[in-house]
Amino acid sequence: MTIEFLSILTAFSGGIMISSLLFITHIFSSINPYHKPLFPLTSCISMLILGVLIVSSTSEESVMDSARAATSDAALGIIALLPLFLTVLTYFLIGQNFPKGKIRT
Repeated sequence: MTIEFLSILTAFSGGIMISSLLFITHIFSSINPYHKPLFPLTSCISMLILGVLIVSSTSEESVMDSARAATSDAALGIIALLPLFLTVLTYFLIGQNFPKGKIRT
């Protein structure tokens, strides 16, 4: 079973699009008078456009369909990695609850 380079590129660019959209939402939800969001906002928008351009150039579908497919593939990839992440998190939490070495009295 081999993984094609195109599917890796699609999932990676979908992840870029998801993360940039989440960061844009964070910028708009945490705006205050002392916040200067111009540089982070322009970099997020440029990364979003870069992800859309990568996906649309590798696909023969329309831009919206290819972006939708890439973000859904990235979200499914994140969901597929959740059991591994939760296993590692459980291991570290058990290690914190049962420390090795000195016994507390």
